[in-house]
Amino acid sequence: SGAAPAGPVDREAGSGSLLGQGPPGGGRAPGFFKWLSGHMVTITDPRYAQQWHFDLIGDIETVWQEVSGAGIHVAIYDDGMDQAHVDLAANYDASLHYAGLGSDDGRHNSGADGHGTSVAGLVGAARNGVGVIGLAWGARLTSVDYLNDIQTRSDAVIEDALAWGRVFDVVNQSYGVTPEFSDDWDVGDPGSYAWQEARGMARAVTEGRGGLGTVFVKAAGNEANDPVLAGYGILGNAQGEGHNVLHT
Repeated sequence: SGAAPAGPVDREAGSGSLLGQGPPGGGRAPGFFKWLSGHMVTITDPRYAQQWHFDLIGDIETVWQEVSGAGIHVAIYDDGMDQAHVDLAANYDASLHYAGLGSDDGRHNSGADGHGTSVAGLVGAARNGVGVIGLAWGARLTSVDYLNDIQTRSDAVIEDALAWGRVFDVVNQSYGVTPEFSDDWDVGDPGSYAWQEARGMARAVTEGRGGLGTVFVKAAGNEANDPVLAGYGILGNAQGEGHNVLHT
């Protein structure tokens, strides 16, 4: 089943760090030098300046002066991943592929399955001077093709795959379902599909990280201005501009 990491450790952080003051005039730009643990770190990924979401998070460069995600293992439960992608390969760890009651190699099944690859890039694209940079660019990534390969299997395998989250520090689940008001979706009904899912996740949040519990990060929803979904009570959290009018 694999041993869970003892806890979050940033191997690049330490005492005596020389913290940079930011680029002249403020703002972000490729090639800005920062100090981390007494050595200079350079962000040269060419599309970094276009990654507008970092500005919404806050002063990410100050955060990176202290932590990079190194020592943290993140599982991307999604539709698989392009594990050889130039921005992901350096951080990818195949040693923790799901191998329990079922198994999964974490690969995407077709070129149309690009969501997991995109999510992985947001989380942990490498700091390598190519493309973009991930929020936790020092973290290790592992893919579980939950949406295509796991969900089609037995309830027991689904539960076991969610419990597999215990070998990771963080599990990212950027997906959701349309509500279904039936007994099988009653989390309080022992033996139901929802009950088994919850039991699998409960094991991970109990046993993961050496007993501290795996952290599950779940999508709140991108849906906006969708009257069909609004009829189910799904109002979404997107502002309804540009691509945010779409949902996945």
